[in-house]
Amino acid sequence: RNWYEVVNLSTLFAHFEGKSDITLEDIYARGLAKSGSPVKILGDGEISSALKVEAHKFSASAIEKLQKAGGEARALEVEQTDKPKKFTKKTEG
Repeated sequence: RNWYEVVNLSTLFAHFEGKSDITLEDIYARGLAKSGSPVKILGDGEISSALKVEAHKFSASAIEKLQKAGGEARALEVEQTDKPKKFTKKTEG
């Protein structure tokens, strides 16, 4: 299971006013998510202009709002981390 840093559309719109293309590096550079962490965009808030946003994952409402405003949600792949190995105890008998 992957854990995501979450960022709302309203936060993106406030921090990148006037910008139409927001990359993952932009999000990290503004301190909205920890650098290198997977980022998920949530649909809280309203946007009034077309934004092209790059992140690892998007909620359904975020995708809908971006597309309605003429923008785009660009989903990136998340590198899977190795799951902890489970050890089973052998029983004799």
